[in-house]
Amino acid sequence: MSKLKEFIKSEIPEYQLHLPLSNKNISYRPFRVKEEKILLLALEEGTQQAMLIAVKNIVNSCCGISDGGSLPMTDLEYLFINIRSKSVGEVCEPQIRCPYTGKKSKAKVNISDIPPPDVTNVKDSRIKLTDKLGVTLRYPCIDVLLDIDVDSPDTEQMIQIVASCLDEVWTEDKVMSCIDVDITEKTNFIESLTSEEFQTLGSFIQSVPKLTHTVKYFVIDEEKQKKEEYEITLTGLNDFFT
Repeated sequence: MSKLKEFIKSEIPEYQLHLPLSNKNISYRPFRVKEEKILLLALEEGTQQAMLIAVKNIVNSCCGISDGGSLPMTDLEYLFINIRSKSVGEVCEPQIRCPYTGKKSKAKVNISDIPPPDVTNVKDSRIKLTDKLGVTLRYPCIDVLLDIDVDSPDTEQMIQIVASCLDEVWTEDKVMSCIDVDITEKTNFIESLTSEEFQTLGSFIQSVPKLTHTVKYFVIDEEKQKKEEYEITLTGLNDFFT
């Protein structure tokens, strides 16, 4: 560490946050110009992949870790908005296309009002497929979702997600860890399941809690010459910051 960095290190505030899905605490600092540049470049590019990579890199940098990409997406989103709020302010103004009028508007979101993702009814990650066979899944993380349409994955992408999240395969008397199993082998296993078994696993993936918040916004009704108030539920980082 350079002398200058060492000199100012004690002046940089540090915060604690509880990650609801991982059920652990993590320390973080506000992002600096270097990290803000990463975020702005991702927003300019405007793609889901660029945004996810930027979030991963910023979290790694601000938390002093190297494995932010393996955190459950639920926790990573919640962590990132808290880092953002301590860095550039509590308010963000996402652009919204009103589903009722088709017009564009802006909502004002106070990040401190966004509640932690509700994990009280999270499904059991140990899933029984038959009387003799079951699997244990990990929660999806950014490293799994980088090349996936997060909002509406097709069947091939869902197979890829489930295979990447496969943690264990177990029977009545044996457990096999899949951590070191090749992704091709895990994909072949998922493709060997029945449609009903695969849907059970897909249901677990899709049920993982997401960052959500309902906000009000206004659209000008030109005929009535007045503002009409609407509500919309924002879900995931793309809704909050793009």
